[in-house]
Amino acid sequence: MAGRRAIARTLMVFAGLSSLWATNPSIAGGANKDLCDDEWNGMQDLSPADRVRHWASVGTKCGNSGLYEVRLARLNTIVGRYEDARRVVETGLALHSPYEKELLSAGAEADTGLRKLDSALRTYKQLIADYPDYYDGYGGVGSVKLLQHQFTEAVKYLNEAAKRGKALYIFRNLVIAYHQLGENQQAIDAMSTAYKVDKAIAKDVEAMNAAARSYVFMGKYHQADGTLKMLIRANPQAANDPGIREAQLFVAKKLEEEKQSGTAGPS
Repeated sequence: MAGRRAIARTLMVFAGLSSLWATNPSIAGGANKDLCDDEWNGMQDLSPADRVRHWASVGTKCGNSGLYEVRLARLNTIVGRYEDARRVVETGLALHSPYEKELLSAGAEADTGLRKLDSALRTYKQLIADYPDYYDGYGGVGSVKLLQHQFTEAVKYLNEAAKRGKALYIFRNLVIAYHQLGENQQAIDAMSTAYKVDKAIAKDVEAMNAAARSYVFMGKYHQADGTLKMLIRANPQAANDPGIREAQLFVAKKLEEEKQSGTAGPS
């Protein structure tokens, strides 16, 4: 497994991307809404760094809506500018807009990236108390518990989040947590759901490795091989990851043993 800092970075990217483009623009209202929705929707093909630069540049005409600040904070989090994200969140909260819960979530995401897990946990639990139907409070607690290696608690909260929303990071984190608990079929089921929610999961080294290893523990080496190959097609740099190379070598050895013995693993 990757180090905890790398896990946090990947987790924040997927949490941010899961909700970034889905944030409902309809509450912003007024002429500002139409203009800035066009600006926002026109950025989707830009690189993350270019999105941050462009969105920051339209603050004069798009800012002070709450929605603008949510989006800017999450863009900053995705590129690892956690302190900048926190400052944007504080500015947004001072507006007392209809986007309080989204801003609080964005602040907790930034705190997680900054390794301020206690602060993030407090915010997520407050979100559960204040907005019990909002998935991100539960998903956030589950994500922090995953980082703290409290896998049973992570699964508990992530499943509560899954009852309320279909954000990619929820199921991505369930794959990893279930695998760590040795509940490999549940990990595979979570991966299947994650892929249905967003095929971008195929690029996630940690989640795809967890799914492949779950297949290995179940003796399903062909499926493990297919999962690893899917990852590398989607994310060619993953081939350089030591954990992925290790998994590939192990699976290749098992497949060769099956071939030599004339047996096949379970389908």
